[in-house]
Amino acid sequence: MQDNNNNHQPPIVVAGDGSSQKRSHSDSSSHNKKKAKKSSAGPSATDPLLLLSPQEQAEAEERRKAANRLSAFQSRQRRKTTIDELKKTVDSLAQESSEQQGQIKNLTDDLQKERTEHERLLQMQRLVAPSMNSN
Repeated sequence: MQDNNNNHQPPIVVAGDGSSQKRSHSDSSSHNKKKAKKSSAGPSATDPLLLLSPQEQAEAEERRKAANRLSAFQSRQRRKTTIDELKKTVDSLAQESSEQQGQIKNLTDDLQKERTEHERLLQMQRLVAPSMNSN
């Protein structure tokens, strides 16, 4: 079979479904061109996928869908991992906060005891001081 594209590069062998098919180098970049430009009005006359046979178009579409499914799965896995890590961080910070709240309560109680003791000592000093001046 002779290549009608007047392309001097050897054809590329593509095995999408296990069978060997030949495509020219210009057709091999069609996937990249499709990604680079998408129009919402449907395929245009310059759409590289139109150069493929219906079977090749279907295979390309299936490969694209499979790649999208894989990408979506990987994205969900990354999101799940991130959420799990964030939940662990929240739990850890909640535990740390609880411990610090307990420490604050203990220090506040200790401070109150020290203030009470200080006030008691000041009262004793006031009672003792006048009696020392009378001597």
